[in-house]
Amino acid sequence: ANGGQVIMNAGAKNALLASVVNNTGVIEAHTVEYQEGSIILLGGMEAGTTYAGGTLDASAPNGGNGGFIDTSAAHVKIVDGIKVSTLATDGNTGTWLIDPVDFNIGDAADGAVSNMSGTTLSSNLAINNVEILSSNGTADGAGDINVNEAVSWSANTLTLTAAKDININAVMTAEEASKLVLNTAATNGCLLYTSPSPRD
Repeated sequence: ANGGQVIMNAGAKNALLASVVNNTGVIEAHTVEYQEGSIILLGGMEAGTTYAGGTLDASAPNGGNGGFIDTSAAHVKIVDGIKVSTLATDGNTGTWLIDPVDFNIGDAADGAVSNMSGTTLSSNLAINNVEILSSNGTADGAGDINVNEAVSWSANTLTLTAAKDININAVMTAEEASKLVLNTAATNGCLLYTSPSPRD
């Protein structure tokens, strides 16, 4: 759907159904004539699950800005080896949004299972701005983002926005033209670090 929109939607947004969106193939929505493409994989935000794998390509290989990719549900699992691209060869790189209730980058010490590996996040930050947003959490319940594996990148912006807490339990290394932004309910926005000089 070059220049257009691809939507995979399982169940109503607020339905209490254990709906599943599962992608393992190739979805492409390139920018065409400066019209950005978008790809949306949306499970139910109350009880649904999105399994994102394969290739999601909303890049801009022939001019214009990169598009938008949304992988959202109450539970989101990013499969190792996924290839996501909103890269622009002559324009601004787009954004990949991951919107669950809770999110673990790597397995947690308390036994909670990883939603995405640090390696997968690092490799995809090379060609995307990435935002992880626990928007459906609550201040007295779910809504945490936990960084349990090392993440490193040298371009683009990683934004972590939590309804509750952001727990950084591993080294995050932002270098060169990269940026890290942390937002929590308590801080209502905090820019932690902007390159150019390497820093953990």
